[in-house]
Amino acid sequence: MQLSDHVLCNLVIRGESFRTRVSNIRANGSLVENAESDRGRVLYSAAFRRLQQKAQVFSLESNASVRSRLTHSLEVSQVGRYISDKIVELAEIKNPEISRSLAIFVETACLDHDIGNPPFGHFGEAAIQQWFDKNGSDLLKLALPKNPKNSKLLNDFIEFDGNPQGLRILSKLQWNNDQHSLNLTTTSLLSCLKYLRCAGEKKKNSPLYKKAGFFSTESALIKHCWGEHGISNENPHRFPLASIMEAADDISYCISDLEDSVEKGIVSLSHAANWISQKWEAKRGAVTTDYACSEVNAAIYKIQNEWGGFLEASDCSYTFTDFRTSTTRFLVYYAAKNFVALANAGNEIATLLPENSAATIFLEILKDYCRENVYCNEKVQLIEYAGYTAIAGLLEIFKPLLSNHA
Repeated sequence: MQLSDHVLCNLVIRGESFRTRVSNIRANGSLVENAESDRGRVLYSAAFRRLQQKAQVFSLESNASVRSRLTHSLEVSQVGRYISDKIVELAEIKNPEISRSLAIFVETACLDHDIGNPPFGHFGEAAIQQWFDKNGSDLLKLALPKNPKNSKLLNDFIEFDGNPQGLRILSKLQWNNDQHSLNLTTTSLLSCLKYLRCAGEKKKNSPLYKKAGFFSTESALIKHCWGEHGISNENPHRFPLASIMEAADDISYCISDLEDSVEKGIVSLSHAANWISQKWEAKRGAVTTDYACSEVNAAIYKIQNEWGGFLEASDCSYTFTDFRTSTTRFLVYYAAKNFVALANAGNEIATLLPENSAATIFLEILKDYCRENVYCNEKVQLIEYAGYTAIAGLLEIFKPLLSNHA
């Protein structure tokens, strides 16, 4: 599965390490130097530290063992680095600068992938979207009566989402000395771009266009980044490292949400094991038999036999840490193997977890379990609804800033 250093280098970065403003990290500096600089800029930013106050699933959680957005992002970065290291191993990459920079760029994208999420997660996003859908048009007409860009600005709010907001924070809002914010390389900016559509643009029949990836205010920046990496503005494709980041996120949260739910006592291991086993049994007949399928079968067999008769995690010799470790290991190998195969074939690296693969179906089953048994829990929903009401209320309080502007 050998992949040439030249091919991987073009996937990581083309030519120099581009930034929107000249940096003290010289343009002709080493790839590792630029990658480490990006990682440090994110890691030491106030926006990254704020993630400790944002919930992964359980808002206003007093149990320190339950994940916040900060601890989740750290876990995603570890899985992202694991995938990158496995890619280097499988592809037999010999150049240490390329292998090190690949891992660092991916780790940075994983660290900042949730940096734009508002408080209360998707409920917070919904509160902002719905408030501006109801009030935004009239308020923008009052505040900016002759602005021809009002409709574009409104779309940014109606399609408000943590992904484009994260890009806006990284490129504009995390102010240092000027409007360039953290002034990350184009490699790092594209590595955290999950979706290819600007807010307000028409959706396409593709997972890469189902949500807005960037706001109209960052449209010129993204097109500049695409141009620097030889990606067409008219028919763009996802930057390859963004697919590694997405795979790391999927692997991490599908497992960790279930673990946190057990920790909080919302579900039991026996209920989870039996439910997951039944769903897999119903679906595995349509799954292609491959390495991932055999690994999923082994994982299902293990949890069914070890957890099926127990109610408490403390009663089991096979711990959730055992499950997480073994599951992450084979999913990482599967994702890395797909990356190398796609790169060798010269194909677009849109996803490392194909839709109908055993690995993806297994992760979807874990997601479905949490949707049906955790996210809809009354206590969880009450706190999220309180968050929705709080954010909508704050927007009402600040409404006069726009309505009285004229």
